[in-house]
Amino acid sequence: MTGRVVVVGSINADIITSVRERPGGGRTVLATDIVRRAGGKGANQAAAAARAGAATILIAAVGDDAEAEVQLAELREDGVDVSRVRTVRGASTGLALITVTPDGENSIIVAAGANAELTQDHALAEIEGSDPAVVVLQTEVAIDLIEAVARWCRSRGVRLLLNDGPVVALGAETLAAADPLVVNEHEAREICGDPSGLGTDDIVRRLAEVTGAPSVVVTLGGQGGRIIDRGVEYSVPAERAPEVLDTTGAGDAFLGTLAAAIAEGEALRDAVRRATSAAAQSVSWIGARPPRR
Repeated sequence: MTGRVVVVGSINADIITSVRERPGGGRTVLATDIVRRAGGKGANQAAAAARAGAATILIAAVGDDAEAEVQLAELREDGVDVSRVRTVRGASTGLALITVTPDGENSIIVAAGANAELTQDHALAEIEGSDPAVVVLQTEVAIDLIEAVARWCRSRGVRLLLNDGPVVALGAETLAAADPLVVNEHEAREICGDPSGLGTDDIVRRLAEVTGAPSVVVTLGGQGGRIIDRGVEYSVPAERAPEVLDTTGAGDAFLGTLAAAIAEGEALRDAVRRATSAAAQSVSWIGARPPRR
């Protein structure tokens, strides 16, 4: 039976504009389309884990605005338990402004809103009663919260899946608690303090060394991924995407599916293969989650 996945993270409304090119400083470009979608790295990862078959709880925060119920309703439809999401009075639900170019690449600006009000006390109290097999963290919430949850996982022997993206200054003990630590190649280089000096294989090895994490996964887009699991190195090939419309949320589809597979007891290499397939499928729609039928 699948163990429970508990995601601690962000909820955002995504406003997505399609543009022919991203504007430089002082420039204005006209959008060819605009859509509003559910988002937030934590919410996206929780939705992906639930779609992959895991019993999934999201611990997060929303404002007391109309957007909050829109976001929570979408998550409920995806099968996510949102009963532990905190409502912050006087705050706005998080917002992401996303531009997508014809090649599917994106640029994102995030306004944290209520996500910044998710507290250690709330998160730890809710995790304590949720009996997780896997806890998932990403970095759109406060660093002290991330580190407190990592300490809780380490003290309880609960497996922690940590996505250090965007990269923030996490403590050495937090990085070492991740099993796995999941980042893309740019994030791996930033963590290692090496923007360009090492080849891909070397940067993955350096990441494992400098963080001390038992396992690391570095995603490489169209080149698949690299894994080091307790000193053993693997490569996982990319899966061809049916059509590339928007890469927004591909990493979250990967993370959520990976968490679900790990909660089912799959070996990390097999779990990464499954997650890679989910990420490839996810770029064939606009937005971070599948469109409603």
